[in-house]
Amino acid sequence: MAMFITWTTGVLLSVVSFSSLGDGCVLGIVGDSAILPCIYNETDDLTTMNISIEWRKGNEVVHRTVLGEGTEVTQSMTYENRTQLFTDVVQKGDFSLLISDINVRDAQSYDCYVSRQGGQSSTPLCRVCLSTADGVQTSPVVGRASQAMWMFSTFLCVTVGILVAIALGYQIKEDYSRKRARHQHQEMEDYESSTDDERQEIIMERLDILTETNV
Repeated sequence: MAMFITWTTGVLLSVVSFSSLGDGCVLGIVGDSAILPCIYNETDDLTTMNISIEWRKGNEVVHRTVLGEGTEVTQSMTYENRTQLFTDVVQKGDFSLLISDINVRDAQSYDCYVSRQGGQSSTPLCRVCLSTADGVQTSPVVGRASQAMWMFSTFLCVTVGILVAIALGYQIKEDYSRKRARHQHQEMEDYESSTDDERQEIIMERLDILTETNV
């Protein structure tokens, strides 16, 4: 079950990568795994025969699996313990190859040959290109969108800051105006309720304040 989940996830990721790259290559991240997809539709031919599945990179046989009474697997030295076929789905026509621990030297075109045991096929059933990348690369579209979002956020923060400063300044001015109006109103009430002598004293105090201000 675990192998089936791994195979299914890998195939889906490989299909997505294969479809998303303009050059038709599967994208493999260095240090991770990738699946080179190869599907054969004539599954009736696979039910009773002993078959040999070979994945080659140029003249190098990267991986060979022979299915007969048992399963015989051979790998090249550079791919030793790094390649795998999913034998539980081979008879369903899926010859996809899993490559683990990808390195930059793996970036090549791979051919898959399928033949009867003891025979040899001269025509590849599938040809898959593998490209490699160091780490997860950010799409240029995503990069531009992130930059635009950053610029918009900065503009929004600056705009909000300016509006808050204006609002605070207006609020301070309004508070000062209200306090001044209340003070003047209180002075007027005090003046109206005072006697003639007190009024005269208030007037003199105000004249003294005006005289000191002018001086």
